[in-house]
Parts: sequence; structure tokens; C-alpha cells
Amino acid sequence: MHAADRLRYSILLSGKTLLQDSPILDEDRSADARVATKVLDTKGRTVDQSVEPAVRQKFASLREHYNELRLELAGNYAVVFRAFTRAWPIE
Repeated sequence: MHAADRLRYSILLSGKTLLQDSPILDEDRSADARVATKVLDTKGRTVDQSVEPAVRQKFASLREHYNELRLELAGNYAVVFRAFTRAWPIE
């Protein structure tokens, strides 16, 4: 994640770049939205839980597993990134 004049992010998988310097905010946004380029705080967490879908399909529950990064930004903004692993049924 880069926070200079605007927020941009890159995605890598096993060291290979999949997406590079992609902007989060549209360049045509107001100056107020550009204040959000200052990162005030970061919070990371990992979620690994069983989820029971409202409409049961082939399996009664699925595994929800991801890493999350939340960036608290100036101007009362926040951005949340989630990287999901492959979900598979819990038997």
C-alpha cells in the first residue's frame, strides 16, 4: 500500500505481481477525499471460522479463512483489505 498523493495498492501472490499501483480513490474525487492519504493506524487480524449458509447447499457449513488489514486514515476514512484462502466445505 502506498500513501503519497493518493492511495494505491499492489497485490502479490508467491512473489509474483498480480496487480501494481492500483488507485483506491478516483482521481476526480474532491480534495477532501485526498486527505485520507495519511495513515493514522493499522490493525491486522486473521479469521478462521465455520460459516453455516442461510440456504444449505451441498454442505452444511463452509470454512471462512482470511487475513485482514484495516487502515485508519485521516479525514475519518478507513480501508479494509482481505486476502481469502480457498474456502472448502467442513464435513
